[in-house]
Amino acid sequence: MALFRNANLIDGKSGEVQKGKTIRVKNGRITEIIDDVGALPDEQVTELQGFYVTPGLIDAHVHLITPFVPKVTPRVLLCLGNQIKRNLRAVLESGVTTVRDMAAFPRKIQAAKRTVVEDPTAGPRIVCANSYITCFGGTPEWVPYFKGLVKLIAGGQAIERARDPEETANIVRRMVSLGADWVKTCHSDRSLCIGKGILPTLSDDSYRALFDEAERLGKPVAFHQYWLSAFKKGLEYKPATFEHVPLDGELEDSDVKAFVDSGIALTPTITAFKCLCDNEMVAGDISEKGGDLFEPVVHKMISECLDHYRKKDYTAEEIEKEYIMDEEVIAKGIPIIYRNLRKIWEAGGKLGCGTDAGGCDFGFFGFFHRELANMVDIGLSPFEALRCATAVNAEILGMDGDIGTLEPGKYADMVVVRDNPLEDISAMGGIEAVYKGGVKV
Repeated sequence: MALFRNANLIDGKSGEVQKGKTIRVKNGRITEIIDDVGALPDEQVTELQGFYVTPGLIDAHVHLITPFVPKVTPRVLLCLGNQIKRNLRAVLESGVTTVRDMAAFPRKIQAAKRTVVEDPTAGPRIVCANSYITCFGGTPEWVPYFKGLVKLIAGGQAIERARDPEETANIVRRMVSLGADWVKTCHSDRSLCIGKGILPTLSDDSYRALFDEAERLGKPVAFHQYWLSAFKKGLEYKPATFEHVPLDGELEDSDVKAFVDSGIALTPTITAFKCLCDNEMVAGDISEKGGDLFEPVVHKMISECLDHYRKKDYTAEEIEKEYIMDEEVIAKGIPIIYRNLRKIWEAGGKLGCGTDAGGCDFGFFGFFHRELANMVDIGLSPFEALRCATAVNAEILGMDGDIGTLEPGKYADMVVVRDNPLEDISAMGGIEAVYKGGVKV
């Protein structure tokens, strides 16, 4: 058994700090939380020195199996295993003890799930969708469709593309048979990349096939959307979650009401949009932490990619051949994202918390505290932001019986910080220790 003494406890249920608490842990779970007591003879004691203890954070939208590069080369494939290990560690070190992965090579993400069960210190608990399901030519249009030996080495497709309803349903069944906990799809009728214009989407018949098959198999659906048209399309099918936020215009009150009434939860991923148009922030991250976050070949390629973005004088040939995110559209869209989120929050909508780390070139792992700060900027209190990233995310993932709050019976997933995050959420960027199931990771 283990005893964690002298904690200023933020349990994720109330917005109060419980001072001088002792947390008793057995077999990875909390058995009791009490005022300070002496240890029993068989207990290992950890002194928390009056630091603040929150539940382990949950990132509800990540892409763990990513090398962060615009082009997958043989050298990148060869280092992918080591890069995944770095990704898993960076997630843990940011205080995140559970994630929901929203698109990955199935064999690679399932291997990662097994790894973190066998060795809890290797990475966070993983819930996943395996491959993301869309149509040929549809978003994410920049992700290659692998064949032959490359597909074998990669571990399948990160993005599965369907031609018709039957094929869509078949892919859902295959993803679930390979261990998917969720089903992920999208609607995006135009590209966020410069010069790419209108995009195809799945047909309504294919969407119906996807949702029907997911329901039959008992799997919730996550729905990617960042245009107003996609938000409306998602309301037709009522997935469990919306991923991202419309950035091309403000939601109508009727759409906000329909969203709230539906019970759909939304994962904002504000950090993902900001990192695509704040080149100087990304440059600082690469300079300060790149050696730890990336394999050498990845470090070199991502630095070159950033230099390409910073110059901004793209040739017509580059625009045609490459997938270059339209920073101007994103930058103009961020204030709209904030207004839409405030509307949803003030109307009583359910907000989770996720970063989309790994989902774009500059969406690095290890910066979860920035998304908490973004949530506060929307208008949430620090406690409300923390609760979105813990108790609410646990409910969204269907794991609220095990994680999300610090109380008897739940896993002893704990984040220790020096300062009070309920006074200043930036305290979550100064982590002293992380425990997963009572084990220091």
